[in-house]
Amino acid sequence: MADDVAIDTMLERLGFGHPEARGPARAALEEAGLTHAGKQRIHRAKEVSCEETLRGRYAVSCGRSGCVAALAGDSRPRLPPSGPSDCEVCRGSDNRAATAELLQALAGRGVRKVVVVGGSPAAREEIQRLLAPAGLKLRLVDGTARRTGDQARGDLAWADLVVVWGGTELDHKVSTLYTDGRPRHVVSASRRGIAAVADAVLRHLAGGSARLPRGGRGA
Repeated sequence: MADDVAIDTMLERLGFGHPEARGPARAALEEAGLTHAGKQRIHRAKEVSCEETLRGRYAVSCGRSGCVAALAGDSRPRLPPSGPSDCEVCRGSDNRAATAELLQALAGRGVRKVVVVGGSPAAREEIQRLLAPAGLKLRLVDGTARRTGDQARGDLAWADLVVVWGGTELDHKVSTLYTDGRPRHVVSASRRGIAAVADAVLRHLAGGSARLPRGGRGA
């Protein structure tokens, strides 16, 4: 029995343990010949094959708007996860859910080049990790380091969107380099947290105030 595991236990571990997901998942495994009706346990060696079968058949989503948007082009039927961390988009993270929705909105407006001014080193690192893999080109500006007017003007000319992250490690003399003159493609986010940045940008885009990309200078 040490080589066997309860099928329901395996489904829970794979993220398909929700009452509304367990039945369809079990049926998919039976159709694939990995188990049979009435069986309660399965050999552990089959778990990888079970996971591959289920992931190919169903998308597991928590249902938050960002996660729904991220799966918009995915034809797999949706199933609810065992728990928040089993959502294949956000993994239970508010930051991941927010950035999933943000990425959809940026893609819809053709935004490809983003400058973020401010934020702690750890926050900028998290933004890099969440957004760069989606193909965005990022410039992350230390809001406490010296910045010249020429550098800021270069950033403004290059970017499709500039986020000035207030309430973080951001000197006024740096932020004003980007906000003076109220450029239409500059967004001010006044609260801490990556989810707050995403919310500010989404509201900006929804208001139609972001300019369309101009194919800025350089890479």
